This record gives sequence, C-alpha cells and structure tokens, in this order.
Amino acid sequence: MRSRTSRAGPAARANADEGAAGSCGKLRKANDTSAPVRLHLDEQNSRRRRQAGFTLIELMAVVAIIAVMTTSVLMLTRTSSRGATLKATAVAIAAQLKTARTNAMRYRRDEVVVIDMHRRHLVRQGSNEITRIGEEINLLMLASDAERLSAQVAGIRFFPNGSSSGATLRLVQNDERYDVRVDWLTGRVAVEPAT
Repeated sequence: MRSRTSRAGPAARANADEGAAGSCGKLRKANDTSAPVRLHLDEQNSRRRRQAGFTLIELMAVVAIIAVMTTSVLMLTRTSSRGATLKATAVAIAAQLKTARTNAMRYRRDEVVVIDMHRRHLVRQGSNEITRIGEEINLLMLASDAERLSAQVAGIRFFPNGSSSGATLRLVQNDERYDVRVDWLTGRVAVEPAT
C-alpha cells in the first residue's frame, strides 16, 4: 500500500485522501453507534429535566395551599384561645367555690366566697387567694338577696352540711358563654356551656 501512495503524485494523493476520508466518513456514519446513543441520552436528559423541575403553575398551587392552611390554622388558634381563656376563668372560679364548700364541711363552719363585679375578682373570706376576671369577659351574677352586699358585690355562702345559698355566674366573651352554677340544696358546683 505504501508503494502505491508513494508513486502517485500530490494531486492523486489528495484525491485518495479525500476519497478515503469520504468513504471512512460514510462508513463511520453508517456504522457509528454513538450518534443514536447520544440522541437517546439527550431524550432521557430532557425527560429528566422536565420531571426534575416544577412548573410555575405547580409552585403557585403549592403556595396557595400553604396560604389557605396557614390562614385556617391561625383563625382556629385565635378562636380557640379566646374560648380557652373564658373556660379557664370559669374553671378557676368553680375551683375556688369547690374549695370553699370542702372547707365548710371539713371545718364545720360557714364559708363565703365574695364576688366583686366592680374590681372584677372573686375571693374566699379568710383567704388571700384571688381569682381575677379579665376585662374582656362580661360577668353576670344571679345570687341570693340575703348574700348581696351591694349592687356590685355579692357572696355565695356554703354551710357545714354541704348546701349553699346558691348562685349562677354567667361569663360571656364574644359569642361564647359559660355558666358556673352552685346548687342551693346540694352545694354542687358545675361549669356548663350556657345556652
């Protein structure tokens, strides 16, 4: 082969090189397996890119869902915390009243719990335990006239046998209401949602 190429002139060599390159190029293209593989890999990469990323619409949908959930959680938290404050106050008042009833039966003497609507607190006589009623809570009281000290101050008396003078305290905040009821016959104290 070398001898053939060496005998030919420079023009023939150039033509032979072109022909060889052309035929090799054609052969390469015909037998070249890298082109279809490369094409196949490009398709896979573009699919991966499409699958790996998020579209703007998808991102906006996710942000909208998060915003709706956050808003609903905040609204529920605010509503329940107001109701929790009201119920907690009602339970604290009931606890004070139950302690007075227990002490009356234990020590065999009358126990009085004084409710001052003006100062917005409740206190057991002979004790420094004060239950405060928040400014945001409206308090209505129905008590025995015998225990009423003034228009704004009244008492609930518990007797040694467990009975009481009876009373109903209604706590109101926005749309929520709780009653703290003291039964006059049994002295039983109960917290109930008011109707």
